[in-house]
Amino acid sequence: MLELDVAPERPTLPDTASHARFEVRIRADGPPLHRRVVLVLDRSSSMAGRSFVYARRLAAGLLALLPDGTEVTLVAFDAHATLVLPPTSLDGSVRMRALHALRALDVGHGTSFDAALGLGLGLAAPNGHLVLLTDGFPSYGATEVAPLTAQVLRRGATTLTTLGIGAGSHDLLLSCLARAGGGDAHFAEDLGADDLAAGLGHELALVEDTVANEVDLVLHPATSVRLDKLWYRGPASREQGARVIRLPRLVRGRPLSLALQVAWESRNPERLGLVELRARDADGREHRREAELAARYGRGPADPVALAGVLLTRLHCAVHDAAIDGSRAAPIWLATRIAELRALADQEHLDAPELRRSFELATRALQATGPRALARHLRAVERKSLAPIVRTRVHTAIAELRHKSSIVPIDD
Repeated sequence: MLELDVAPERPTLPDTASHARFEVRIRADGPPLHRRVVLVLDRSSSMAGRSFVYARRLAAGLLALLPDGTEVTLVAFDAHATLVLPPTSLDGSVRMRALHALRALDVGHGTSFDAALGLGLGLAAPNGHLVLLTDGFPSYGATEVAPLTAQVLRRGATTLTTLGIGAGSHDLLLSCLARAGGGDAHFAEDLGADDLAAGLGHELALVEDTVANEVDLVLHPATSVRLDKLWYRGPASREQGARVIRLPRLVRGRPLSLALQVAWESRNPERLGLVELRARDADGREHRREAELAARYGRGPADPVALAGVLLTRLHCAVHDAAIDGSRAAPIWLATRIAELRALADQEHLDAPELRRSFELATRALQATGPRALARHLRAVERKSLAPIVRTRVHTAIAELRHKSSIVPIDD
């Protein structure tokens, strides 16, 4: 089921080396999880007008795409959360009933993310998937990023995706919630086919092809060796000297990559540590894989594949950090980081197409800072990971939505 590959950026280190970088690649296969999908729709007064129209259209798009037999729940919230459609196995009649319920919804008053997340995550447990459609401006209960993110981090194995509605959505909050929830952050300003295809296609893959969502990567540094840098942005904790990273999920056909750097002060250690991958499959069985972090010393070139993978991961993290920072200094910092990483790529004569494309996208992100630019950057990099059959299904569904030929119209 699991594949774990740890590749050193430099298979042979100079005798004077005090650190080493590795690319960690993870792949998974196996039967998909039976996933419960909970759509949580913001109907607060700030959503009135076009935002609420778009939110209902997007919810309708997800209902149109999800296969029959998927257990679906629909929740709407303003100052309170209301169960609109109880957990039900999706078929033609249920889909039509849900679409009629969407059409009947109207905006209310106030916005309580506490209530929405409490009810939604409870209904999605133990290993469901929650999609939060909102402009992201809570006004009741917890309203700050930290407490709401902490609420999501207690979700267990449930994953959470956010879909920011409208040009003025609270991008920072929604990006942080999605990262803590192991899902994706999408932003929808209109019903454009490309943006919808990317967002809904990723959600379809999360529902249909997730093979594990209780996934931990554990880094055990050797004696006198320390984890110096970790190029991955997600929940992490410590466990008896080890660093435990909660990965979002493992999706069939969508490999995960991250990079790390270990450092030491002693002379030429050969054993640098151990990387352990733990995951539970659809039947609840735990699977484990291990890989050694080892060092050889002498003279030799870098591994171009591993080096490109490490640079790509570092580039993604730089864009992420600049986007979350959002200050006036962030674009200058990001431009410097892009230049440094591009110089490393040129120095090693790297010309991998994916790396070249990522440099182009990161440079474009400089023109529009913020989590929305981050989402567009990462989504464009990963868009090709959608299988052709999924892309075809998504584009077909979008065409039907736009022509209102297969669903109940939800706006007059």
